[in-house]
Amino acid sequence: MKSKWGIRKLGDLCNISSSKRIFAREYCSKGVPFYRGKEIIEKHKGNAVSTELFISEERYAEIKEKNDVPRIGDILLSSVGTLGVPWLVDEEKFYFKDGNLTWLRVGEELDNKFLYLWLCSPEAKQQIDSKCIGSTQKAITIETLSKFDICIPSIETQRKISNLSFAIISKIVLNKMINDNLEQQIEALLLPQSNYRIINGETLTKSGIDWNKAGYISEERYMESPEIMLNVGDILLSKDGTIGKIGYVDSLDLPTSVASGIFVIRNNKQSIISTTFIYYLLRSKLFQAFIAARTEGSVIPHLYQKDFMEFEFPLPAPDRVTKFEKITEPMFSQIVGNLNENKVLASLRDSLLPKFMSGELDVSELDL
Repeated sequence: MKSKWGIRKLGDLCNISSSKRIFAREYCSKGVPFYRGKEIIEKHKGNAVSTELFISEERYAEIKEKNDVPRIGDILLSSVGTLGVPWLVDEEKFYFKDGNLTWLRVGEELDNKFLYLWLCSPEAKQQIDSKCIGSTQKAITIETLSKFDICIPSIETQRKISNLSFAIISKIVLNKMINDNLEQQIEALLLPQSNYRIINGETLTKSGIDWNKAGYISEERYMESPEIMLNVGDILLSKDGTIGKIGYVDSLDLPTSVASGIFVIRNNKQSIISTTFIYYLLRSKLFQAFIAARTEGSVIPHLYQKDFMEFEFPLPAPDRVTKFEKITEPMFSQIVGNLNENKVLASLRDSLLPKFMSGELDVSELDL
């Protein structure tokens, strides 16, 4: 079916450019988010931004007035180091680093979602690998990207392929958001290193627990610290380095312990508040302000247990606590269901998308 498709130059189908220069001295502690290649790769994966940078509202307004800024539906592509990772822009009011990222805005003949899917395809990756420049640090220039060959069907067929593919992709992204990015990969169960796992500071991210970063230890070492063996329902809080990262242990497929650098918060049976209440309390601005004031250490920030134990918060009336818990408790049970659904959807996406993009599956006659 691909015989009906035409080969075009990417530069003839979309505007390819970059941003205006932003210097490091212009970074701010708050304002308009500023993204580099690292942050775009995180967004491509559906993860939260781990390092927050900003420029001032005034600088952003100046750029927007004199030039242009990205808008929803544009694509940013990593162009230095880790090459060719696209992000289909889904938020307003941000800016990005020149040189690190290339900015694409489609014309009338090209669907933006189809372009995003193509940039993720083996065909695009092959051109990136063969045409990038640099021996030490690889890069894609605007001129080179403009000369990429892209094979496209009619705009109507492009949109049908996009609609079918993004129905799956969007569901996966939604599940990740609901689960606060607690997705686990089944491959971790097959690792032959050990039947005992340990979580360290790097395992906790701003999105929660990244089980793929967990380490493995011997049974002897695991048994040395029985007081920090994890249970389902435990809450984890980072206390060294990047303080305040939260994780919730919704399931355990292996016996797991924690290394130094993490507090384990375990609700007792006599507590008048639930684990859900504690979890959201630790994610609140109230607690984040508390740890910001109590953090010590100029080189490696640290939150001491004695300070953590002094955290005070207003306890709502019992009826309000009960109401809160009725609303939030189901969120935790949804996580497990969504994790399993994401695995099925990801498998479906990975099997269908190459067939859509190659024309092996013809969708031109489908009524979507």
